[in-house]
This record gives sequence, C-alpha cells and structure tokens, in this order.
Amino acid sequence: MVLEKPIDPDADPLIRPLAPTSPNGASASDGRKRVAIVDGQPVFRLGFRALIANEPDLHLIAEATNLGQAQQLLAATPFDVLVLEMDLPDGNGLDLLAAGAGTPRPPRALVLTGLNEDPFALAAVEAGALGFVGKHEPAEVIIAAIRQVLSHRTHLPSRILARLLRQHTGPDPDLRGIGQLSTREKEVFSLLGEGLTAKEIARRLAMSVHTVDTHRERMKRKLKVSNGAALTRQAVEWRLRYDLARQADFNRNERPSQV
Repeated sequence: MVLEKPIDPDADPLIRPLAPTSPNGASASDGRKRVAIVDGQPVFRLGFRALIANEPDLHLIAEATNLGQAQQLLAATPFDVLVLEMDLPDGNGLDLLAAGAGTPRPPRALVLTGLNEDPFALAAVEAGALGFVGKHEPAEVIIAAIRQVLSHRTHLPSRILARLLRQHTGPDPDLRGIGQLSTREKEVFSLLGEGLTAKEIARRLAMSVHTVDTHRERMKRKLKVSNGAALTRQAVEWRLRYDLARQADFNRNERPSQV
C-alpha cells in the first residue's frame, strides 16, 4: 500500500488528512479501522505511517502536530482510535481527552509517549485513555495496544495494572450487586460501560431503543441509583475493573514476560 502524497517531515500542516490508496490507485477498503495520530515529532509520525501501512486492517486517516490542531481534528474527522502523545508543543495531550469527554462519542484513545513513567500512565488512565504504551516498545506491542483499544479493552504496563487493581478492584470484578442483573441486563450494562448510546446498544443487541430504556430502568432500581448518569458511571467503572482484571490475568498466565 502506498500513500497518495509523499511525506515532508519538515511540513507542519494544520491537520493532514491522509488518503491511502492501493498500488493500483483504488481507494482503501472501508473495512479497515480508522486511526488518527497526534504527535509533535515529524520523524516519529513518519515511522508511525509506515507501521500502520503494514497492517491490512488499519487505516491512518489523519494526523495533527499539536493540541490546537488536534482539537479541530476531534471535531471534524471521524476515526475509530486516537493515538496521542502527552508531551505536545503547545500543551498536555491529555487535555484533548478532557475536551472530548463531554462529547456524545468520546474518543477511544491510546497514549503513545516518550514519557514512560508510572505517574504519566496513571494520569492517562484517569483522563480517560484506554491504553498507555511507551515509544520504546517494539512495533508488535504498539500494534497490539491499538487493537486492544479498538476492542474497548485496556492496554497498560503490568506495574500500572497492579496499582489500578489495588485501587479499583477486589479479587472479583463485581460492583454493588451487579450479580443480581439478568443476562440481558448485564449485556446492556457492559455496553453502557463501553460508552455506547441507547440507539447503538439497540443496534448491537438487535432490540428496540424502548427495550434498552426498559432494561436501564430495571438496572437503576436493582443497583439503587437515582438517574441514568449514575448508572452509566457505575457501568464504566465496572467495565474498567473487568478489563483490568482480564488483562492482568492474561499477562500473568499467557505472556508473563511482556508488558
């Protein structure tokens, strides 16, 4: 796969839309997941393009070089995952996550940074990032992190997982009586935790929006929460706990030597 335009590492576009094509000039497949990157280092963005170009299921659609450009990208460009450097020329990349948190579709974000220290990873998670990975990691680890975030799963260093698990979980990722929910209610609850709207949940589970709303009302009574916002907060917290526990178990049993 080749790019429609060559990359000028010295250029500093406002927002660089990318239009990948196949070698014969055909448009890229719609089936690929759309990736956007925000990073102030031209050489790193160049390497990231090459990395994504080798993945048949990923499509790099846009890049921004600083926080101001990234805010415009967030508002104007549809994408599936945002790959974000924290250390940007005009501010902290995590401010972008704070700005996006109030939108109907907050971005699924992976922090890919040279600031590879525990406090930065914890700050990224608290700001709403689903993943954190250092730029020093091998290409396969970075790609795996992108795919995990695309699947609404966390990707964090093992030492960060251990700290978060101590803060947010017990031995079982149960939360204030979720065990009393029906199977269908748990499905709706889990999708609420992924940030899906009632309409999106209805489409995913092949049910009406009215049925989703009925499940939400029943869950509010069972979990003793007063409103939909409180229910969503509980769902997000439960989803975080579930994903953290699952990744910790995966790291321990399957790939103990890899972050």
